[in-house]
Amino acid sequence: MTPENRKKVPLSFLLASHRSGTTLLRECLGSHSKIESLDEVFVGYRQQPKNFFKFHKVLVKKDANWAIPEDESQKRLYHEYTSYLRGLYNPGSNLIVDVKYSHAHRLNKINHRPFDVPNLLSMVMNSEALIIHLVRKNILEAHISSLVAKKNGSFRAKNRSEVADPVVSVDCTVLLADLERRQKEIEFFDDILRDYPRTLRYEYGDLIGPDGDIDISIVTEISSSLGLDVEFDRTPARQKLALPLEDSITNYDAVRTTLLGTQYAWML
Repeated sequence: MTPENRKKVPLSFLLASHRSGTTLLRECLGSHSKIESLDEVFVGYRQQPKNFFKFHKVLVKKDANWAIPEDESQKRLYHEYTSYLRGLYNPGSNLIVDVKYSHAHRLNKINHRPFDVPNLLSMVMNSEALIIHLVRKNILEAHISSLVAKKNGSFRAKNRSEVADPVVSVDCTVLLADLERRQKEIEFFDDILRDYPRTLRYEYGDLIGPDGDIDISIVTEISSSLGLDVEFDRTPARQKLALPLEDSITNYDAVRTTLLGTQYAWML
């Protein structure tokens, strides 16, 4: 594809923590005839053709300097990779890339400090790309969802029959540390995006509308931001799998006692 045609394939990003409903929203957006919804391309262990690390490995084999994370080389790497992705699709397509918080640091430079804006996110904002920020405020539910997924070895189950055992025991010390980490993570990215005009922020709890489908106001706003007509299949391809927390946690009383009096008590 020519450089001119690559510019006709806009790139947007879906940013979130794990277990925040990104697969649900991404599958809905991908049902649009003019949207190509990409999986987590910044995950190292997934070696599908569009994977960032597979692309980077090819560059490094040709020139070892690509392995040095200096500022200018990282900017070039971002440009080369996003141009490569655009070149895979027809002009007029809109690409939406799923990026988890932890993957936003993949293009950090050598002297990157812990609380600097992740380099990938800086380059996305400099390109004025649309960022869809999906937040799961109830991070207790996200923590339990992660435990259930790990226990069952199934992170993308579509229905309850795929989850053999939806009940877990919770280490309360680990829980408190994880909730603090998750809360700080959300605040960190919220602060970065607060003044970025091309951010759409949605709550996980608002994804499903009263009719049981993906909320029409969300897909309408996203399609409008992309300059597209609303033609999504809003019927979720996945059931809501989580049991009520008191049914999901074997030591629920201990968890409740641990969280009462904290900022996380409302999540019970």
